[in-house]
Amino acid sequence: MKKISAFIFLLIPFSTLLGQTKAKSQPFVLKGHLTNCTEKEVWVSFQDEKGQFRSDAPAQLDENGNFIYETSNINTPQEGAIVIGRFGGSFFAAPGYSLSITADVNDAPTF
Repeated sequence: MKKISAFIFLLIPFSTLLGQTKAKSQPFVLKGHLTNCTEKEVWVSFQDEKGQFRSDAPAQLDENGNFIYETSNINTPQEGAIVIGRFGGSFFAAPGYSLSITADVNDAPTF
């Protein structure tokens, strides 16, 4: 009897977990303002499980140098990279993070 009640006691918590849906990842948002920038696109990439960088479609810079990049493809904390023309830099990304970048591209080759 003790074995049966112990089995039922352990089975109940596990059975409730099986019926639940997996929570969707919160989007990662990267937005920025770039001054003195003649480029029209901002390329953002992230490392995959093998350590290789992968890119989505680029974010478009508006006439004032503003851009917004949003993705739901970030499922774990990881390193990201941003490239604007010949300038670039790296950042940390995680699900639900919102990161803002403000830079003057004339200041340095990396930001």
